[in-house]
Amino acid sequence: MHAHALKDSMEVIRSTSNSKVQYLRKLSNKKFRETEGVFVAEGVNLIKDIPENILVKSVFLAESKVESLREIWENYSSVFVLEDRIFQSISDTVTPSGILAIVALPEKKTPTSKRLMVLDRVSDSGNVGTIIRTAVACGFGDIVMLSGADPFSQKAVRSSMGGVFSANITVMTEEEFLQLGYPLYVLDMAGENLYQFSPQEKFALVVGSESLGISSRLRAKADKVLSIPMEKMESLNAGVSASIAMYQLKYNCK
Repeated sequence: MHAHALKDSMEVIRSTSNSKVQYLRKLSNKKFRETEGVFVAEGVNLIKDIPENILVKSVFLAESKVESLREIWENYSSVFVLEDRIFQSISDTVTPSGILAIVALPEKKTPTSKRLMVLDRVSDSGNVGTIIRTAVACGFGDIVMLSGADPFSQKAVRSSMGGVFSANITVMTEEEFLQLGYPLYVLDMAGENLYQFSPQEKFALVVGSESLGISSRLRAKADKVLSIPMEKMESLNAGVSASIAMYQLKYNCK
């Protein structure tokens, strides 16, 4: 399939009342995404790096980007072109790159990794995406979400820089998570110095909500409460704290 062939054979969608445009708009709703079993990935780098084992249902292009992004979209069979202003109205970014994909939500699997990253009610999508990105980079293959922001919202997906395609992300209740039986390390400002602690080989690291911290139940069940030493600042955001702790604990294992 070539760009000029696409241009000649495919109509450019120019109406916001088009059913495909309406469908894309509905995908900003978490419940609708879950019902449909899909999420939206937007951006050149994100779509270029989608692994082959991930099912891409369809790709949408801004009309002005058909030629320049041909090498990305020509690998997909279901491709639609939107007038630039319509693409812009659907885009979740300030300066749209002109391509987005509807991607199947990954199959949910019970966590089995030696190291789990657990997000306890982390509500900022950017933090959630950052933690997923770092977890994948650091070899924490399983991520457990105890409510909080949706990891498959557009902002979280974008912040994860493709981490959502590689991680096993499981949404669980606190009870379900505790039944997994992992040794529990929680991050808290009042904890023991992270840099003076040697973790076991298998553990779950928990970072808490930006405003609420770790739940009282998880804190009570913790095998170790850990803190990041710092000067002149009382705290770091959840994404930064979790990232520092993951790297330290991975490379300081017994």
